[in-house]
Amino acid sequence: GKKERERERETREREREREREKREGEREGEEGERGRRERESSEQNTMDAKVGRVLMPGDVACRLTPEALGGLRTLRVGNGLVQHHDAVVVTKAGVLRFRAPNRYWIENVQRRYVPTTEDMIIGIVLERIGEAFKVDIGGAHVASLSLYGFEGATRKNRPTIENGAAVYARVSLANRDMDPEIECMDATGKAGPFGPLSDGVVFEVSLSLAGQLLNNECVVLNLLGQKIPYEIAVGVNGRVWVHSSTPKNVVLVSNAIQMSEGLDEEECSALVEDMLRYQRTA
Repeated sequence: GKKERERERETREREREREREKREGEREGEEGERGRRERESSEQNTMDAKVGRVLMPGDVACRLTPEALGGLRTLRVGNGLVQHHDAVVVTKAGVLRFRAPNRYWIENVQRRYVPTTEDMIIGIVLERIGEAFKVDIGGAHVASLSLYGFEGATRKNRPTIENGAAVYARVSLANRDMDPEIECMDATGKAGPFGPLSDGVVFEVSLSLAGQLLNNECVVLNLLGQKIPYEIAVGVNGRVWVHSSTPKNVVLVSNAIQMSEGLDEEECSALVEDMLRYQRTA
């Protein structure tokens, strides 16, 4: 009888040990699954993972954490995005876009341009008042361009710009309670690509097309560049300046850009070839 009791006790201990090992295995499996889901959620919440996706007002584009920023030390947000506490929140429906090194914005079908700091825009000088130019940038309010908003500008060395002239500038101040301010130089005080745009023509396109033209991989601009020498400046406010060696080339480039909206790569290629063929036979 004593031996039987010992065997029963050993059997019960082995069963309890197996149950304990089973519970521990299940707990480890649950923790592993939870960790996997958290990693996947973290990866999906990065800004880069959402580029090209349609976002709606109220969506959180990303949390301002090192993991979500993907190693970026600073983040610049443009049209349709705003920082709210520790998150970047979407304010307009559209597609999230990115331009190197660290600029994100929402691309949508918007009619009126809303200035944002660091935007590159094309403005039309309206008049000079005191020590500043009043410039139309296509927004709800006229922008101010200081006479000292040019590289090397001083009291004795002031730029002379006629009314109606086009300027390529950078938005240095954008506040809903103040008129926007622009400068024809970058944040370091260098002129760079900014300044008056002489010769050429200025025309308007949709804000979404302007965003596409600013992409280095823009199909229509690359196709035109392989066939025609031209210069171009694109403002995020929907204005484009084009200059070329002949008026025919200027007209061709301008028309091709305006007609390329909504076309894919194959359709853009056919459009450019047709326009070049027509120009040669005209």
